[in-house]
Amino acid sequence: MSEISSVRAPERPAAPSPADLPAPVPEARTDAGPPGPSRLEPAVTVDVRPGGEPRARAGAESDYQARFVRDADTQQIVFRVVDPASGSVVEQLPSVQALKERAYSEARARAAELLPVTAESQRPLDVVA
Repeated sequence: MSEISSVRAPERPAAPSPADLPAPVPEARTDAGPPGPSRLEPAVTVDVRPGGEPRARAGAESDYQARFVRDADTQQIVFRVVDPASGSVVEQLPSVQALKERAYSEARARAAELLPVTAESQRPLDVVA
């Protein structure tokens, strides 16, 4: 067995006394007003000049068209935002992946309903005979 008594806690340096610390330097104020909270810069700035880049991009986004279509596989209503210039879908709810998952799960449920229930079909697949 090993001796644990030979392990010592690390030595920490002593904290400085308040007399050893330098004196605080008061903040120089340029105005003669009463002391109070300083004014903060705004967290966000918005450029609303006409013809600016953000304004032009927002105008292009307003040209998008909203469409409601019915998905052929799930027969679910789908909301799409389409760019009329290119015809591409910008946004879709529910997503393509969610529609595929729903179609797959519905197809599995229909297949399970069509299969006859037998003792063989109820046996776990991982059991070796």
